[in-house]
Amino acid sequence: KAKIYSFLFVSKRTNKDINTINDYLKTYCEGNKLPFIDIHQILVDENGKLRKEYTFEGLHINYRGYEKIAKALLPYIDS
Repeated sequence: KAKIYSFLFVSKRTNKDINTINDYLKTYCEGNKLPFIDIHQILVDENGKLRKEYTFEGLHINYRGYEKIAKALLPYIDS
């Protein structure tokens, strides 16, 4: 059985890095009165890792992941 998370794709990316960037973006958005939509939190498991059902190999989002993202963004889109 193939390994779902490929070291070649995700070796330099860490969840700590993503959380640090998200913290910066949230602070920036709050300081500029912009909405911050934390997509990362809706895609990760209880350990903070991208849920396998939303990814091809641990980094790139698949169709189920994009569907989840679209549902989260829908309330922010003007009709």
